[in-house]
Amino acid sequence: MLEGMMPNDLSQTTAEGFLINPPDLRSNTQRIFIPRTALESLTVIAVIGATRRRKRGSAHRSETGVDV
Repeated sequence: MLEGMMPNDLSQTTAEGFLINPPDLRSNTQRIFIPRTALESLTVIAVIGATRRRKRGSAHRSETGVDV
């Protein structure tokens, strides 16, 4: 069993396998290649994405002048 992080981008996966980053950033291992043939199962625990921020003052105002 191995735990790691990988980009949420299908264009970076290959038919041969996956590159994952170990969760411990203090180790000397930066990236690990996992061949697809070595996988018995793969479980996605979480997806971390960029948050979208609204620009200041971009909220729409209704006819009453209240932010919607």
